[in-house]
Amino acid sequence: MAAFTEIENHARRGVPTVAVLAAQFDERAGAVVRAASRDEQSGWVSQTLDRVSSVVTVRRVGDVAGSSVEARVARAELRVSAGDLAAAVDELGELEGGAGEAAGPWISAARARLSVDRATRLLYQAAATLLAGVPSE
Repeated sequence: MAAFTEIENHARRGVPTVAVLAAQFDERAGAVVRAASRDEQSGWVSQTLDRVSSVVTVRRVGDVAGSSVEARVARAELRVSAGDLAAAVDELGELEGGAGEAAGPWISAARARLSVDRATRLLYQAAATLLAGVPSE
């Protein structure tokens, strides 16, 4: 059964819980936005701003409209806080360049969690189907 294989693929390293992914996202969001701003600027001004932003990052939050990195990160954060990892991954999956690289490890971990959850649901459904056909004593 493919669901067993999927779980086995992640068994050695494990996968983070949704709560861990949410906590990691809080840390990762600022890095993603900073990476995008580094892609857009160059020179000594960029280096200075990068050093300052490594201490303090100001970014928008909530359901921000647009396709900018900051807007995508804000919407992804909203989705993560609502427990909708799939929607968050969809938002961040569109990122490119430094922002995409900065988001990459979190996206991979979230995809692993989604994959294991999907496989687990399939196994539960298969077990329920099998048990439904067993006569009770």
